[in-house]
Parts: sequence; C-alpha cells; structure tokens
Amino acid sequence: MRKTAWLVVMALSLVASRAEQPAAQTPAPEPSVASPDAGAISRVRSTDKRITALLARGAEQSATFRSLLDTIAATDGIVYVEAGRCGGVRACLTLKLAVAGPYRILWIFVDTRRAACDVIVSIGHELWHAVEVLREPSIRSDGALYFFVTKGHSGNPPPRVETGVAIEVEEDVRSELREPCD
Repeated sequence: MRKTAWLVVMALSLVASRAEQPAAQTPAPEPSVASPDAGAISRVRSTDKRITALLARGAEQSATFRSLLDTIAATDGIVYVEAGRCGGVRACLTLKLAVAGPYRILWIFVDTRRAACDVIVSIGHELWHAVEVLREPSIRSDGALYFFVTKGHSGNPPPRVETGVAIEVEEDVRSELREPCD
C-alpha cells in the first residue's frame, strides 16, 4: 500500500510540475540509465565505472529506482553520483548546485566501500532527495538549495535533514533488489 501511494504521489507531482512550466522552456526528457538507447545521454550519471554499473543494476532490478531515474529524466536536472564521504553518513546529496544552460546540476556522494546492494539502496535514497530539489524550479543556486534543504532547521554546520519518503524509497528499493542486502 505504501509503495502504491508513493508512486501515485510521485506521478502526480511530476504531472503538476510539468504543467507549471511553459512547454517552450522545458527541455525534452532524455532516457535514463536503463534506456535501451546506449547512445543517449543519461540525466543520472557517474564518472566511476562501478557506480555506473550499480545505477544500471538498480534500474534493472528495482521499479522504484527506475521510476526515480525516469522522474529525473523528465526534469531540467542532471545528477552526478560519485564515490565520496559525507561526514559519517552512507551517502548524501551535496549542497552544491550548478546551472549550465537550461540544466541544473546536482551531486550525490556515496560510500562505495560497502556491499553493492547497500550502495544501490543509498543511491536510491539520495535520488529521491534530488527529485525533491528538482521539483522546485526556483532552486537555481547553492544558496537557494541550502535554504530549501535546511528550512525549519538551525545549526552550523547544517543539520542532517531527512524526509520520510526518502526512507520509504530506500526500503522499497531494498525489497525489490534480487539479491538481498545483509
């Protein structure tokens, strides 16, 4: 039930966000990692071959993960997933955003020193956070991203901010992977 509700919310938010943007300003969606068109440029990418393989595996084995890739492909966002550390957490969406032409570029760092399925699950969790940001077309700078992520929170450095949906996405991706995570 939770998974169905999440997919409905995701679909409705995508439709609503697309309806708010004039068609002339919305770039045509590009295929995701799972696309059979290998020549197409993915909106979720990595410079790390292992991460690229894990993105493909996540898309192949998890409908939720694939839906995240498709949702991002329908936005003006490009998300780089790279190996890195995030101050004691397994993965994070960085508070860095770049604008290149019509695209907003985000970065996710993930600790790749864990089992493959755990890395895929962490990436799925962080891709949901990227979706949360990319649904807000007004977020076009580091400052706007920072204020969006930390609104209602205080502290220096910024607090670790979590959403319930991201946790549900993580659980859904974990349950859909063919090889169970330990």
